[in-house]
Amino acid sequence: MDVLKINVPAALATHIESALTRLAYLHPDVEWTLDVEGDCLRAFYAPNTHTPEDLRKEALFQLYREKIHHDTLSIRDRLYEAI
Repeated sequence: MDVLKINVPAALATHIESALTRLAYLHPDVEWTLDVEGDCLRAFYAPNTHTPEDLRKEALFQLYREKIHHDTLSIRDRLYEAI
């Protein structure tokens, strides 16, 4: 197994737990963990199934997706109330 360390930008740090849940669902063959310092993710993966670039892209995409979801909750709530 290879290990990939993925630094998490400060703007996305509050969304790590949600992103980890989604990543574990999407990639059950990869073990996703939060680093001890809490500022990066670690992915334990088989090199013949994933590339580091793809895993890094996927992790950052899911973090960003969780940020957008969180940031738009109030807008969606107001839209539902208006209906």
